[in-house]
Amino acid sequence: MLAERLEAMGLSVLGMPIGSPVMEMGNQRDVFYTLFVMGHGSTEVFRRQT
Repeated sequence: MLAERLEAMGLSVLGMPIGSPVMEMGNQRDVFYTLFVMGHGSTEVFRRQT
């Protein structure tokens, strides 16, 4: 995000999916999306994690 100089305010992951940072449970993982939070309040998908 920083290297590409994108115009986002930050990143967000909704909920607490298994396998996301600090929600590790061995090899178990839920699919989740990391979202950009844009300056005007909307979101865009940054990456799909599997």
